[in-house]
Amino acid sequence: MLNYIIENESTSEQKVHAVEGAVDKEDLGYLVQICTGKQHTVYLTADGCVYIKGTGLYGTSGKGGAVKCSKIELLKPLSEKKVIQIACGEYHTLAITQSMNIYSWGRRFEGQLGIAVEDKIEAVSKPTFIPFFNKIEVKYIAAGHYSSFCISQEGDLYGWGEARLGQLGCGKQSLVFTPQKINLRNDKTQGNPFGECKDFRVKKIASGFSHTAAITEDNSLFAWGLNALGQIGVNEKNIVWWPVQVEKDVNNEWLHKVKDVVCGHSFTFIIDGILSLYP
Repeated sequence: MLNYIIENESTSEQKVHAVEGAVDKEDLGYLVQICTGKQHTVYLTADGCVYIKGTGLYGTSGKGGAVKCSKIELLKPLSEKKVIQIACGEYHTLAITQSMNIYSWGRRFEGQLGIAVEDKIEAVSKPTFIPFFNKIEVKYIAAGHYSSFCISQEGDLYGWGEARLGQLGCGKQSLVFTPQKINLRNDKTQGNPFGECKDFRVKKIASGFSHTAAITEDNSLFAWGLNALGQIGVNEKNIVWWPVQVEKDVNNEWLHKVKDVVCGHSFTFIIDGILSLYP
């Protein structure tokens, strides 16, 4: 899902009311992040307020029930909390507060909300704290179409939601309703001057429809999930059920340290340490 973060301060001075027309043209503050699902858009301002617009299908408006927001409105259930990051799947949304608590709402068919309630509940229409992280501080979130991910303050990676195509990196599973830890470990590859045997801590995660990619604290790249179209970047045309380190480019050259990664529906882009762009 589209995730746009404004990092340039001069650019960040674009007001929310300049985007799709806010309520009564009110000045809602400086916009720092935009995320979109299939039928909803979520906005985050510099002061930590969350605004939303969309159909409300599966409770994506976060207002309770399938309430439609035809114009940008404040998400009142989170109005007393300062939110620092948002992420959207196709019909669900995640949010992290300044206290490093994680909330989710929207569609739950595939377990993407991470809330341990009866399986017959298909949607949650208001932001709900994910109890699994009661004693775990979360510093980063990401969402695939029907899956969710977060990185803890210690650099541990967790995933939940749809896993049929390996997008969670937790082996052969179908639906995962409770967050599971995803282990990134690699034995030193013979001839790779950058490789070593160790457990990796994660600092960035991105996910598409059926695949996921992560950057570790030492700027190594891992990927997993469906690779039918080469979206993982390894020489394997089947599903990759566990995280594998992506070490070489199409010319069989060792990758430089990876700085950023973005996943589309069935493709991946990275930027390396010398600012080269790789599709």
